[in-house]
Amino acid sequence: MAGVSENAANRLLLVEDSVSFAYAIKAKLEKEAGLEIVLARSLEEANEAIEKYDAQFFLALLDLTLPDASGDEIVLTAQARSIPSVVFSGSYSDELRERLFQVGAIDYLIKDNPHSLNYVVSLVRRVRANTQVKALVVDDSATARAQLTKLLRKYRFEVIEAPGGREALETLTAHPDIRLMITDFNMPGMNGHDLTKAARQKIAPDRLAIIGVSSVDAGPLSAKFLKLGANDFLKKPFIPEEFFCRITQNMEYLDQLDALREAALRDPLTGLHNRRHFFEMAETLWSQGHREGGRVYSIGMIDIDHFKALNDAHGHLLGDQVLKQVAQQVSENFRRGGDLVARFGGEEFCVFLSETDEAGARAMMEQVRAAIEAAAPPPGPAGAQTRSVTVSIGVAEAMDAPIAETIAAADRALYAAKDAGRNQVVAASASEALSAAPSAAAS
Repeated sequence: MAGVSENAANRLLLVEDSVSFAYAIKAKLEKEAGLEIVLARSLEEANEAIEKYDAQFFLALLDLTLPDASGDEIVLTAQARSIPSVVFSGSYSDELRERLFQVGAIDYLIKDNPHSLNYVVSLVRRVRANTQVKALVVDDSATARAQLTKLLRKYRFEVIEAPGGREALETLTAHPDIRLMITDFNMPGMNGHDLTKAARQKIAPDRLAIIGVSSVDAGPLSAKFLKLGANDFLKKPFIPEEFFCRITQNMEYLDQLDALREAALRDPLTGLHNRRHFFEMAETLWSQGHREGGRVYSIGMIDIDHFKALNDAHGHLLGDQVLKQVAQQVSENFRRGGDLVARFGGEEFCVFLSETDEAGARAMMEQVRAAIEAAAPPPGPAGAQTRSVTVSIGVAEAMDAPIAETIAAADRALYAAKDAGRNQVVAASASEALSAAPSAAAS
């Protein structure tokens, strides 16, 4: 991320001399945003903190009135070290607002507003999220591009510039993770309308926010931008405050869509991917490997032993705790780029292991089985003792076989593990696994 080292992505500088107000903000940000807060109560302490951490803060929250400063000094100090700053003020005036933006603040808050603390958390989360967002600025004027780029970088966006529509389309292809495009209308070769239309043919509105800008009187120009697929329109010149509000609204909209899409792919109890997503992603990985000449992969089927009996004896609340505990242990053991972990249904989990043969899969699954058995079980109702949780696992290797066939082979191996006494890993290549019928209850 530009200007901030990776280990400082969660570090925020808070400069505030009011003890009660400072700790209220600090506690709220630590609890609700999971941030590391560095607190300073004066300009001198702020300078010491900036030097100590080499200005590695993704944002600063600043009080204007300090024991050793009562003007813009603290904002200028943060600006000099390229730290975006949000200012707290006990009062508001148009003159103050204008001055704060001129010295480099990206926003301001009134202390006596009851909503201020909630707004702080929302703003901080947005700025931190922006450090992971790529934005594309398209304008044939180098000066105009530089102005927009400067504004976006204040809010911590990673910015890429393009001098025209055709270059913008090439950039969108080269950087499919771009989430925001701001384009001028009047450009030679391909204007903003044509660029918006071409971009929308490639990228859906839930993946890329497009904002048109122009100094031409809005009227039908803005309407056409929207009809061609733009999310918003701004008439130049615009004030930075309006610009940031529009940008934030569009980014929040994309984030909400992402959250809804992700929720549809996740099991709500364990947080693992669900069966539907597993099949979609596994098929994609298998097809890719098949096109590249046939790559080996393996499937692991995991089932919690005696799960129905546990539920009957101690209730479903404990059963849920066991499911979450096993899910966490399984997911922690399979984090490679080509690994997929999903809750398949009930007490059963499925793992896709790319570039892994049966021997490798069996060894990895044995480690998981042992870790689950060694873990302390969740306490039962009223502290009742519960026995250790164990799992039975079946693994199967495949190269060219479709996903469904490999899962079926791993499932047969799982039933063989159940029949053989549970709490063990059985490979599909073993003769007893290949010939075993599903006679044991998967519980």
